[in-house]
Amino acid sequence: MEMARVRKRFILLNEHTSELLLRPETRYFLVASPTAAARDDVDYLIKKLGKLEMAPRALILNSAFVPERNWIHVLETADVTTTAIDEVLSTLTHEREARQRATARITSAFAKRYPNLPQLPLPFVEAVEPSKHRPRACPVSRYSYAARSVVDRPCCDPLGENQIVESDH
Repeated sequence: MEMARVRKRFILLNEHTSELLLRPETRYFLVASPTAAARDDVDYLIKKLGKLEMAPRALILNSAFVPERNWIHVLETADVTTTAIDEVLSTLTHEREARQRATARITSAFAKRYPNLPQLPLPFVEAVEPSKHRPRACPVSRYSYAARSVVDRPCCDPLGENQIVESDH
């Protein structure tokens, strides 16, 4: 008896969700990071929306670039440095350049495939102490905050499985 009620509730919830998602006034904003997996997800979702005679309004590129940090310039121009500081600066530069290349590759590919789809690049947002920004139980990744102002529920990679890749596939 209990399973029948749970099943009925699930079916009603599913029907209600379908109605909401398929309304003509529903607008879709796809959120992706500069990864091959996210690129493939966007292609898949655009095809699925197309079969429903719907189209996304924009593509939000989450973590598309690293904002400038004033303290990096201070360290780079310092008269005195250490090997550790030089290594950190080198790593930060390498990561920023890798993100820029990956983002350029992804945005270029999307612009070719979907020339009428606006792209909105959002910065990589670091949270020094994520617990101050999100409840502990929430698995949303630390870099999805910027998308919240653009969409109701940001898409994210809660387990950190999608790393920046520089693949052309």
